[in-house]
Amino acid sequence: MVFFFFPSNTCKKDNEFSEVPYAYVDIELNTINELSVIGVGQFILIRPSATYGQIVLYDPYQNVTYPPIGGKFTGKGIILYHYGPDEWHAYDNTCTYLPQTDNAEVTIHKDSLYAVCPKCKSRFFLLDGSPAAGSVAPRPLKQYHTLIDEYGNLLITN
Repeated sequence: MVFFFFPSNTCKKDNEFSEVPYAYVDIELNTINELSVIGVGQFILIRPSATYGQIVLYDPYQNVTYPPIGGKFTGKGIILYHYGPDEWHAYDNTCTYLPQTDNAEVTIHKDSLYAVCPKCKSRFFLLDGSPAAGSVAPRPLKQYHTLIDEYGNLLITN
């Protein structure tokens, strides 16, 4: 008698295999002109503009959306956190619990070090993107590469 065993993923939850959708990221921001108002420990939101090849910056501390500037980004949004004097962290603002759903964007209270998904209530630390204890999100927020070039520009890429 021969038995065949076919592994099945039926016991796994769908969210264990979901990935944050790929977003093309190629952004250059001048730290003196465009990011000077963002102090250490603060953040700014980057969103694609309605105009192709441009992005907009939203500053929640001053409740200001700045005019579109150059930059290529195809995702929903990026949280840009000013970690230290010359250190920035850039996270996709898509929750990692069910990233394929329409309302999977995390939000941030301007006085908080957490991003929170309004749908599943998962919380993520802005210091490293990791989910807080008790969150249903299985993975940290997707992080993008950041680098300050020799001209003082912050480059954000994937």
